Amino acid sequence: MKKLSLLGISMALLFLTGCITIFEKYKFNKDGSGSMEYIIDMSELYEMMGAFSDSTEEIETSDMDVTLREALPELEKIPGITKVELTGDITKYVAGIRFDFKDVIALNKALAIVLENEEGSVAVVKYVEFNGKTFIRNGQTSHEFNKEDLLGSEELDEESTKMIMEGMKYNISVEFQKPVKKVTSLANYTIENNSVTVEATLSEIFDNSDFMKTTIKTK
Repeated sequence: MKKLSLLGISMALLFLTGCITIFEKYKFNKDGSGSMEYIIDMSELYEMMGAFSDSTEEIETSDMDVTLREALPELEKIPGITKVELTGDITKYVAGIRFDFKDVIALNKALAIVLENEEGSVAVVKYVEFNGKTFIRNGQTSHEFNKEDLLGSEELDEESTKMIMEGMKYNISVEFQKPVKKVTSLANYTIENNSVTVEATLSEIFDNSDFMKTTIKTK
C-alpha cells in the first residue's frame, strides 16, 4: 500500500463516514509556559471497520502518523520547545503529538510546523496569544483543512458535502491555573472551573474562517 499521511488516509475515507475529530489541547502556567497536544482521532472509523472487518480493507496503521512523525524532529529544533513525543493509539486510529513550550513565541513556531507542516519554519503566525490573563486562539486551522483539498474533484451535491463536513469536528481545550472569567466565541463552548472547551464542525469553519476565534479571560 502506498504510504500516506494520516490526513491523506482520513480524506480517502471521508466518503465512507466523515467521522474524524481534531483536538488541540493546551495547558498554561501563569508565566506563559505550558504544554500542547495535537490529536487526530478516527477511532469511530476504527469501530465501524471492526464491525465490517470481513469486507473492509484495513488501513496500514504504521503509516497513519507519518506526518506527525516527520514533524517531531522539526519541533525539537525550535528553541523553547522540549519533551516532544508522539501520543495516541495508532492501532485504534488515534494519532497525536505533544510538547512543552517555554512561551507563546515558541508555541506559535511549533504550531506552524504542526498545522502547516512547514519544515524549519521561522515565520510566526499568531495562532495563539496569551499575556497571563487573556488567551486568544485565532481562527487559523491547518492549511490542509480546506474544502478544495478535502473534496478534490469529487462531484458531490450540496447535501452530501454538508453531511461530510458536519461529520468532521474540531475541538480546542485550554486549561489555566486560574478560574475562567469570560469567553467570547462564535463556536459552542463549555466552561469548567479553570478550563474551556470549544467545539465546531468543519462545515462551520468553512462558512466563516473566524468561527473558531476564541478569547478567554481568566480571573
